Amino acid sequence: MRHTATGKRLAATALAAVLLFLAFPLLPGSPVLTARADVAGNISRLSEWQRDFLRVISSLALKDAFDNHDDQGNRVFASITAGQALYEGGWARYGISVVANNQYGIKAYNTWKGKVFDERTDMVYDSYETLAAIEGAAYAKDTSLWRAYDSWEESVADHSALFFGSKRFAQVLQAADYKDCARKIVESGYCSDNGYDRNLINVIESYGLNLLDDVTADEYGVVGLIMSQARCVTGIGETVSLTAQAYPDPVFPAPEPDESGEGSESGGETSGSSESSGEESTETSGEESGETSGEESGEISGEESGENSGDESGEPGGGETDELETQPEPNVLPIVWESNAPQVASVDEQGNVTGLSQGIALITASYNGKEAACLVCVGTNAFVIDSDTTLYAKPDSDSDSLGKVSRGMPVQVLETMPRTGADGADYYAVIANTSNGKLQTGYLTARRVYPLGRTVTSLHAETVVHLTGEETRPVAVQVYPQSAENKALQWKTSDAGVVAVSQDGVLQAGSKGTAIVTVTAEGGLSVQIIVNVDVEALTGITTTYLKLRAQPNTDSDYYGIISGGTHVSVLRGPEDGWFYIQAEMKNNLIRYGYSLAQYIQVDGTLPIGLGSDPDPDPDPDPDPDPPERKRSGYVNVDTVLNVRSTAGTTGSVVVQLPKNAEVIILGEEVYAASEKTYKNWYHILAEVGGQTYEGYAATDFIVVTGEIVEPDPDPDPDPDPDPDPDPDPDPDPDPDPDPVVTGYLTDDLYVWMVPVGTDVAEFLTHISLTVTVTSPIGEEKEGSDLLATGDKAVFRIGSVTVYTKEIAVMGDLNGDGEVTASDYIQVKRACLQTLNPEGVYRRAGCFTDPSEITATDYLKAKRIVLGSFSL
Repeated sequence: MRHTATGKRLAATALAAVLLFLAFPLLPGSPVLTARADVAGNISRLSEWQRDFLRVISSLALKDAFDNHDDQGNRVFASITAGQALYEGGWARYGISVVANNQYGIKAYNTWKGKVFDERTDMVYDSYETLAAIEGAAYAKDTSLWRAYDSWEESVADHSALFFGSKRFAQVLQAADYKDCARKIVESGYCSDNGYDRNLINVIESYGLNLLDDVTADEYGVVGLIMSQARCVTGIGETVSLTAQAYPDPVFPAPEPDESGEGSESGGETSGSSESSGEESTETSGEESGETSGEESGEISGEESGENSGDESGEPGGGETDELETQPEPNVLPIVWESNAPQVASVDEQGNVTGLSQGIALITASYNGKEAACLVCVGTNAFVIDSDTTLYAKPDSDSDSLGKVSRGMPVQVLETMPRTGADGADYYAVIANTSNGKLQTGYLTARRVYPLGRTVTSLHAETVVHLTGEETRPVAVQVYPQSAENKALQWKTSDAGVVAVSQDGVLQAGSKGTAIVTVTAEGGLSVQIIVNVDVEALTGITTTYLKLRAQPNTDSDYYGIISGGTHVSVLRGPEDGWFYIQAEMKNNLIRYGYSLAQYIQVDGTLPIGLGSDPDPDPDPDPDPDPPERKRSGYVNVDTVLNVRSTAGTTGSVVVQLPKNAEVIILGEEVYAASEKTYKNWYHILAEVGGQTYEGYAATDFIVVTGEIVEPDPDPDPDPDPDPDPDPDPDPDPDPDPDPVVTGYLTDDLYVWMVPVGTDVAEFLTHISLTVTVTSPIGEEKEGSDLLATGDKAVFRIGSVTVYTKEIAVMGDLNGDGEVTASDYIQVKRACLQTLNPEGVYRRAGCFTDPSEITATDYLKAKRIVLGSFSL
């Protein structure tokens, strides 16, 4: 969206106020200074990376606020844009922000046309369709995918486009201030967390981001500066040229005429770039900077103007020359370039940055209280993602620790392939800056390192292999894309006594048992293969994502999630509706446990109790009893609380919880003896964005409020990981048509019996109220768009939302708007009670009875696929 005259006045000098909190001491006596002191204290407690990122995201948010205006003054506040990046993006230290450049956790669905990020493999694909073609439609549907961008700037722009692109967010753009905006974000259905607005406001005020909304333009009409890049990587001894663009173009006063009556010929540049005037360029590029510094502009530099410089007058350059040297050139903004780590990277007055040593430098361009910033990573080729990671002296977790490498930090990987350590884990040899300020060579856990420039995006292999006796068998691995520059693979086995593997991928069976064969491509992407030798088991495939539980009941603790479309080794069952299986989790770990049999398709059925329990689980559940009484509590922190995968600060971060977030405490405290500070931890459950997370949090930050006697009724599995709960569910729906809808059946929850192929425009002809149709994630649909199961009809009277109903398209059980053989098979399985679709997806399979999928429904679904069914 182009800026207008209104946008010119919405400027951003306030960034300087945020930055000055750290630069200058505060004077006592003023009540305003108390808040400033709080902000300064909060910023001073941040890590150096966080302080640098705060400056970068602030300058990006200011430019975005200037760009995204209309003639009515509707806008996205810079404080909101920056605050949500901190609150949701984790300060650019996780895979989603480091690899995918996604600062806001915006998910990617099949309607998204841009790049997507697969958090399971930390890979970026060109599109959702590309990933689905490579990994399969089931995998794409059941795996958490996120939007991916080429830069942080694109992520910020898409964040605003999300608000501008849907009518449901109109009130957000019309908010009076950042507090009103935060409240309206929640009211518009952006998230289901009722405390989201309070937490977002807290983040904004904690770091003074509200000052970004105090906007004015200077005497030249300049609002702010923006850097050509927000983050870049360069080598030691290499130079990269940055530019600082003023927005809007400065308007300089007309030059006073000289003695001959002619004005100056100099232009309106922001600094010393080339010959361009202010109407063509406001950049500080440094590419052709010599021209304005004296090569062709003698009337400015004095190279050809002896009467000013004294070069031709014979005078040695007295007071008049000194005065000229201290004054800015006419019609050129006096931009100052600085590096906060000149030992890492230097920068000249034209913005040319030269890498000097490995590390990070914040390069800033400033003018009149305005600033643009870029994080320059020197001498690095990889990033640490998702958690602070120990740097070991040797590739072994039992070796000496050299310190921690913070998440988000760039490192130099010394080898193209990870090596297997003495403890069986994979490690990269790296040079890294540890948190104690030392640059050291050591080894990092490979799964926490993301090498830049990965060319292999996917590996495919049989994930379960059964061998007998001394059988020898090659395993084929497909490497995608076929154009990948290096397709070399590294093979290793967890137990050479059970199965040996050559570097050509040939398996050699040994003794009875189970082993894991890992195949790794250059860049660290890997796939694991479960190899059973003389073990009675079958191969199954999951039909949706599943929880793997310690015991065969839904009250049991679970180890993690298995993605849909995953091959698993089925060892026993079904027994009371459960299979005992071995499977690869979404975190790439192999575990044994129980999953619901109805969501696993196998080639045959194992008899109850088949085989003996091999019990090879390295982390079995020692207590088969369900957890003790669950207690409720809430988070008590200033910013956010890290929930970790294990008890202790070395565990990976599962999710971040805001202040006052509600949690469920499972069992008693867990004692972490190795911790120096936080030794006591709670095993907790928490809900964020409609999704449940499980992990451990230090007891210091959890306030216990009460007890819950009843177990959590959450069914397993949940077919919709990000539901949009209806505010007034009715357990006894009325099948009679609603008076505002004709031609379809309705109840308090759904509009159903909608024929496949119905578009939005046709649907609206049956509605007597004002209705907006959105996708399951809230994106508004156009008149020509086809309806799909899971879409929502938002009914309004005037501007007031009366209620929201989900739309069920007949026979469309997978929510893609079509009825194919896949849907027909799901209806068939539901009829046979081997599949239990829920909610609106169950209603899509009900052609007769709204509560049950019958044999009649199965026959009708088949006729829809064959094209012979009509109402």
